[in-house]
Amino acid sequence: MDEFLGRNRNAKRKRDDVVPNGKASDFDLSVLEAIEKSQTPPEALDARTLKKLVLAFERRLKDNIAFRLNHDNTDIAIDVVQLLQDLTDEDVLDENDEPARVLVDALVENNVLELLVQNLLRLSDSDPDEMAAVYSSLATIENLIEVKPAVAELVCEKTKLLKWLMSKIKVKEFDGNKQYASEILAILLQNSLANQKRLGQMNGVDVLLQAVAMYKSKDPKSPDEAEMLENLFNCLCGLLMPLENREKFLKAEGVELMIIIMKQKKSAYGSAIRALDFAMTNYPPACERFIDVLGLKTAFAAFMGKVPINKNEKKERYQEELEERIVSLIASLFGGILKGSRREEIVEQVCGKRV
Repeated sequence: MDEFLGRNRNAKRKRDDVVPNGKASDFDLSVLEAIEKSQTPPEALDARTLKKLVLAFERRLKDNIAFRLNHDNTDIAIDVVQLLQDLTDEDVLDENDEPARVLVDALVENNVLELLVQNLLRLSDSDPDEMAAVYSSLATIENLIEVKPAVAELVCEKTKLLKWLMSKIKVKEFDGNKQYASEILAILLQNSLANQKRLGQMNGVDVLLQAVAMYKSKDPKSPDEAEMLENLFNCLCGLLMPLENREKFLKAEGVELMIIIMKQKKSAYGSAIRALDFAMTNYPPACERFIDVLGLKTAFAAFMGKVPINKNEKKERYQEELEERIVSLIASLFGGILKGSRREEIVEQVCGKRV
């Protein structure tokens, strides 16, 4: 916090040069003043004191935060984004704490979601400070969702965040912001049917299939990149909840891509099986396509131990999780194909003979 206060004073001097009339020269936010005077870190404050600080901050939101997030001088906006991340950090706010809810409500009511995303759109990936501000912006949004889950739908409804996240996922080169973008997108899709449908209408299925297709014949180069790949599959699985998105998945040859990934036996093997399970649940056309493109033989290789083992995973646990996914996939197949030659193929593969 001391470090941030120093940056805060520098930002004030920069902004005073930009605003000659001095009308907006007061940059001493109530929360920062109170914390600085008390010399107490935010996480050490008692609930009563923190509530007072939050209420004081709420009264100053419009005149301070909103103005500076929109400021022509991006240095000032970057400092404010860092402030918002600090104030909404999980070490400072408890998701069950009343001051946390008061602060989040105040931020939402004063259009901070819209301003954060508007600011994101003008930040550059080539500038280290602006890249850090991108991270802080996404962290702030994640913090707000932790306290108030409804923010996940609000931010997608009121802003262009989904479009921005998709633009980051389309980038071929891996970096930390692409990783964080995939994580935020997974959070937004996790429990929101509205967001799942909204992203489906934005060609989200195709974008995610193209993103995971980059790893059909290669493994991630680092643990962070591996985490991003897992996030992308989490996004894809969440996106496949609505029926209309499963139809898009089938049309985009998603079933075929997942089988190709499985055949290559790279680290995305298990994730591809999980995506297929989501795609085929209560959707017979996907089950039929899976049988027609000879997916059964590929899937059953897992039961024979002919699968890659992630070096970061314990072999026994990985094998158990993989078998659980395949059992779920087979259950989806039996539920989607009730009769005919395709069902006989399933039975033959499972039992070793036709019945």
